[in-house]
Amino acid sequence: MRKSTGFYFFKRKPIIQKDKYECWRDVAGLLDFTTKERLRVEWMVFFYTAGKENAAATAKYFGISRKTFYK
Repeated sequence: MRKSTGFYFFKRKPIIQKDKYECWRDVAGLLDFTTKERLRVEWMVFFYTAGKENAAATAKYFGISRKTFYK
């Protein structure tokens, strides 16, 4: 009986997972979000990434009020 050497006839491509924010954008595309709805998704992506979970900074960056962002 031969021992497996790890050789496969057809090599697989590595599976590269997208980060959750790219998945959010993909879902927005699949659900045919309007431009306004996609912008709100971008608010949330910015809030969790570049905004460092700071609502005031996110609102200032997008030129909206904090109240609008919280809503």
